[in-house]
Amino acid sequence: MKAGHTLVLVTRNCNKAEAALGFKAQLIECDLSTTPLSAENFKGIDVIINLAGESIDGRWTLSKKNKILSSRILSVRNLLANCPASVRTIVTASAQGIYGDRGDEQLDESSTLGEGFLADVCKAWESEFSNCRQRLVILRLGMVISDQGGALKKLISLFKKNLGAVLGKGNQWISYISLNDLTQIFIEALQNEKYNGIINAVTNNPLTNKEFTKILCKKLDVWCLPPVPSIVLRIALGEMSQLVLCSLKLAPSKLNELGYKFQDTDFEAALCRGIRQ
Repeated sequence: MKAGHTLVLVTRNCNKAEAALGFKAQLIECDLSTTPLSAENFKGIDVIINLAGESIDGRWTLSKKNKILSSRILSVRNLLANCPASVRTIVTASAQGIYGDRGDEQLDESSTLGEGFLADVCKAWESEFSNCRQRLVILRLGMVISDQGGALKKLISLFKKNLGAVLGKGNQWISYISLNDLTQIFIEALQNEKYNGIINAVTNNPLTNKEFTKILCKKLDVWCLPPVPSIVLRIALGEMSQLVLCSLKLAPSKLNELGYKFQDTDFEAALCRGIRQ
C-alpha cells in the first residue's frame, strides 16, 4: 500500500476480515476450498500472493490431515481456474517441511525432497502450479519469528508459564525467518523479475533446538525445564510431533545469489523485532 498498490483480499468471511485488518483493502468473499474465483474477480489484478490452507496446528487425525492437504490443493485449483493471462506473477507460500527430516545435512533449493506427511503435502501443493503461465515464485518458509501467530506464538505462551524445555535431544536444526524479512522477500518477489522458481525463505543462520530454547528463555526471562524426551512428545502430540523433532538445516542460496540483504541476521535480532514486550 505504501508503494501505491491496491490490495484485494479473498476471504471466507468479509465481516471478520474487515474487523481484523489494520489497513484498507477490497474484499472478495469466497471459500477457495469449494468455489473458484470468477473471471470478473481478476479485473485489474496483475499479481497474486497465495497463502491459503488449513492450519497444521492441532492433533493430526485422519480428518485433520485430509483438510490440511485438500485445502491447499483445492484452493490452488480454484484460484487458477479462471486466472487470466493478464495476471503476470504468482507468489505462493510453501514450507521447509518439503525436505523431510534431514539431520545435519545442509539443504538448498537443489536438494532432493524428503518423505513424510508434510513433505507429501508440500509436494502436492507445489505441483498444482506446474502448468501456470505466469512468473511463479514458490517460497519455502522456515519458522516465522513473530508473536502474531504460528508456532512461535504458541511456544511463547508455554515458555511464559515456565514450561519451556529442550525438545528431544535438542540437536535438531531450526531454520527461521523474521516476519520483517519475510514481508520484504514477498515484496521483492512481486516486483523483481529475477525472483523465479523455488526460493528457501530462511536466514543464513539456522540454530539447534537447544540454542533456540536457551535464547528464548533468556529473552522472556523464564526458567528452562529439563529436556522432554522424544517418546513423550510422540505420545502427547502423535504424528504432529515431527514438527518439533525433525531437523532442517536450510540455506537461502537463491536469496544470496539475488543479493538479498537480511535485516535480521541472527535469531536474537529476529526475536527483538518479533516479540512485543
